[in-house]
Amino acid sequence: YGLTSVGGINSGMALTTKLYGMYSFKRNGRIQAMRHQVTLTVNGSYTPALSNTRVYGYFGDEGTFSFYDRYQGAIYSAPSSQAQNTYNFTLINDLEAKVKNKSDSTTTKQTYRKVKFIDNLRASTSYDALRDSIKWRDVNINGRFTKLFNVLTINYNAILDPYAYNTSGQKIKSSYFKQTGKPIRLRSAGFVAQFRIKSKKKAKKIKPKNQSEQQILDMIEEKEKEDPGSFFNFNVPWTVSINYNLRLTNTPLVLENGKLFNETNFTSNTVSVVGSFTLFKMFSFSVGSGYDIKNKDVLPSRLNLTVDLHCWELALNYRTGRQQSYSISFYVKSSLLRDLKIEKKDTFQGGSFF
Repeated sequence: YGLTSVGGINSGMALTTKLYGMYSFKRNGRIQAMRHQVTLTVNGSYTPALSNTRVYGYFGDEGTFSFYDRYQGAIYSAPSSQAQNTYNFTLINDLEAKVKNKSDSTTTKQTYRKVKFIDNLRASTSYDALRDSIKWRDVNINGRFTKLFNVLTINYNAILDPYAYNTSGQKIKSSYFKQTGKPIRLRSAGFVAQFRIKSKKKAKKIKPKNQSEQQILDMIEEKEKEDPGSFFNFNVPWTVSINYNLRLTNTPLVLENGKLFNETNFTSNTVSVVGSFTLFKMFSFSVGSGYDIKNKDVLPSRLNLTVDLHCWELALNYRTGRQQSYSISFYVKSSLLRDLKIEKKDTFQGGSFF
């Protein structure tokens, strides 16, 4: 009873280093140079066990010997009574190239751009020094390839497990290499690819330098107006995106003879297509659908229409499939007044009306 105090100590450290490698091409090609950057980060923390706030006594069920924490349920909880010592390791890879742009007739100066082939390829794991076994955590890998050939983006991730398993499917204090002769086990992996193409940006309007050029531009504009098909201008902004999503998991199965094999299960394997275009700068259409390769079934389709009414917008959305639904929204474009709207939603199973 009375006033008591409790305290703790926590220490930590962090180390980061970067390594660079560069290669310049002598030949006069599109790719001028390649640069590889590796970033290694190591950080650790240690918390000693300095205090024990447990109270022991015969106050358990039916007078059994038990304990309780006097700070349990308090605003500030007591520090852990067990020491902790962990280390985290992260390795990041980046690979980019200096690429020559295509020649432009409007300028004589050569321009360049950076293209990333490997963007933030990250591998991370941790080590618990005070555990009696299974001290290493799984290795997490993720990264992306951005804008390959300006149309393809790839994201990927994987979880690697370095430990062996017993017949009950539990990790044991032995390496996966000793059990199978293979370096590490693939626990799960994911792969997402997006192929996206779009229309070219409309060329900027040429500014005449003198009166003669202005007369020529006026003649061209007048000729376009006289064209009977000019009203139906099909040179409109559009985008088409094809997405592929793959996800798999490996479940370890150990036979009585100690041999381990992985049961692979594809949790996701789908392809989807989304297209959008804009007419007369006020009608925006979007349609999307896909196919589930694993279940051999068509994914729900979506149809969206947005009408720009200057200060207001009208949005119509329709979804097919087992959960058929539609929505109609009429709202103010300003984000400050976005709650000012009229909305109707229904799932064809009885919905709300306005």
